[in-house]
Amino acid sequence: GRNGSIDLLKKGSPFGEMLEAVKRKAESLQLWDEEMQRDLPKRWEKHGDMIIFPQNSFTHQNWKYIGREVWRVVAESLKVARLGRKRVIDERTPHVDLLFGNDGWVEHVDERGIRYIYDASKRVFNIDKAREMKRIAEFDCHGETVVDMYAGLGYFTFPFAIACSAKKVYAIDWDEDTVEHLVRSRSANGVDEIVEIIQGDARRKCPQGIADRVYLGLVPSCHAHLLTAARAMSPQGGIIHVQESIDTRAPRVVPKRKPLLK
Repeated sequence: GRNGSIDLLKKGSPFGEMLEAVKRKAESLQLWDEEMQRDLPKRWEKHGDMIIFPQNSFTHQNWKYIGREVWRVVAESLKVARLGRKRVIDERTPHVDLLFGNDGWVEHVDERGIRYIYDASKRVFNIDKAREMKRIAEFDCHGETVVDMYAGLGYFTFPFAIACSAKKVYAIDWDEDTVEHLVRSRSANGVDEIVEIIQGDARRKCPQGIADRVYLGLVPSCHAHLLTAARAMSPQGGIIHVQESIDTRAPRVVPKRKPLLK
């Protein structure tokens, strides 16, 4: 609303500080255009000492004329060391272009003190998983072997290893960059002995006959991987956790049971 817009422009607000700094810089080069103010981002993501702007920001041609110096001005005004901007390559892979700073490596520390190290120019920490991470962290997994079949940045791998006190956690992911993130996070959390990282297709690389728990965190559906999860279970059995995306608006269809005997 109107009040929100006024607050954004207040001196001392992050947006106000940024606007004042870039306007001063552009005016010194006789490149300021009022359209440039509308082009500034009103919201952004903060990852450690790095800010990531949305894709549709800083698109005015005059920013290019000012050159790379504008990013130093923006970073100083927002009191961060690095800047990035999202660029959607496809629906599932948001890419971040590094605008200012040497690299995109940042650290996210959750409320339990678990550390996640990742390169924000390659992967963005999915804060939407926080609720499920908190739920998982309350499990008691003393003495258990856990398989996280689609580990990603270790959203569930590290809660299982640290908060739940699992004896062993296998973290599987096919992506080379993601595996590097997992390795760094494992060292940062001091769980090198507990977490074993496996790179490759989980359906081929998943260990068999050893797990007390298997976590299937692949959305929208894990159905194609249930057999692999079942094979990973120890002979004594255990628990398979399945994540699933469900359309709550769709009418519920109960399949009719066929009679066993006619």
